[in-house]
Amino acid sequence: MTAIKSQKISAFFSLCSLILLGHQFLFAQTTASQPTSRFTYSLQINADEVPGEGIRIKSITQGGPASKLKDVGNPNGDDIYLDPGDLIVAINGLPTLSIAQYQTAMTSLQSTSGQATIRIRDIRTGLLRDFNAVAAVENPVPAPVPVPNQAERKVHFIICGQSGTSEEGFNRCIRKTMDDLDRLCKRVDQRFVASKTVLQDGQCTANKIRETLMNLRPAPQDTIFFYYSGHGAHDANGHFLQLSATRGVDMPRSDVRQLILQHNVRLSVFITESCNAAGEPRMNAEMRTSLANTNTLTEFEDLLLSYRGYIELNSSDTNQFGWGTPSHGGFFSKYFTNGLLGLSPTKAWQAKLDDVARETNSFFQQTRQEQISFGRAPQELQRQFSLTPKIYAMQVQSDPANITNPGTRAFETVYITYRPVPE
Repeated sequence: MTAIKSQKISAFFSLCSLILLGHQFLFAQTTASQPTSRFTYSLQINADEVPGEGIRIKSITQGGPASKLKDVGNPNGDDIYLDPGDLIVAINGLPTLSIAQYQTAMTSLQSTSGQATIRIRDIRTGLLRDFNAVAAVENPVPAPVPVPNQAERKVHFIICGQSGTSEEGFNRCIRKTMDDLDRLCKRVDQRFVASKTVLQDGQCTANKIRETLMNLRPAPQDTIFFYYSGHGAHDANGHFLQLSATRGVDMPRSDVRQLILQHNVRLSVFITESCNAAGEPRMNAEMRTSLANTNTLTEFEDLLLSYRGYIELNSSDTNQFGWGTPSHGGFFSKYFTNGLLGLSPTKAWQAKLDDVARETNSFFQQTRQEQISFGRAPQELQRQFSLTPKIYAMQVQSDPANITNPGTRAFETVYITYRPVPE
């Protein structure tokens, strides 16, 4: 930090590691959250994420909140501004060790009218210091429009992440994907959500998955959306979830399929991202935000509420590994979550999944070539030339929900761009 006289800030890079899912895997991010008050707040910074350490300052807006900090111990002293490389590690006592945590902390400022105590790790001294700030009001959010009770169709979410293994790098990948999936689920208004079950760490077991699906009580017009991120493999009997890597026993894919289809609902979606590897690429992660309103169904709401049938796929085809990084999460999940954040419907299920498959494979090809050129590609990566999903079922047809007035909602979206760079 520096007493008021600021300079433009240079770019910084954050480190992450490459991992494989064939028995394990890789992962990325885009974010969406619905504000709970009429305003959203900003420190007006550009920053990158240093995983597990904090949000590192890349640049600040001159005259903005980050250039008008007051030392908690000397509130009447000179204004302080953030320097390049300073790390934001907490806001109002909430940790900000990732961009997701930073967004949560900034959302909490709605309850303090933007008043914030920011804990900074000084790039020059390495010491922690606390500063008071007043975040800027960004884009007033219109008050919600009252909506008549039209939403008869509901969604049941079951989100499973195998983050309780003995491999910490793998666990970080899973947690990143779980964060991304949570943000995607929030794209669906609570009026359309009948239930949401999240199984991770020690809860992601065959018995718990079986119990959750058996106890589900959907109506015939509802949607079941089941998503699993974790270890997987196949044998002579087909694909199975390697849940024994956490505890308990493995679970045949066919068992999950049977438990889902027994409910005979309007639409069932069964997606797994499974299969893993090693390497240490550096990644440049940059963040920007935007706020937009919609008075239609969001893209994800439309896909879950306006179709009928059954969809089942795994992120990698037979004899392929799946791939991800702690910063990205799984490559497939990266493009699946990013691709469904639209504020209005654009394409049907088949076309959207085709886009996800194409973008995932393109990113895999790019990453593979970079890892080979860096001399870091494991044998599994060198021998794999594509990453394409295995479609077990795509039996889906349009069945419009006829929800004519979903109401005006505002969504704040965080866009995070990752680019591998050489050391």
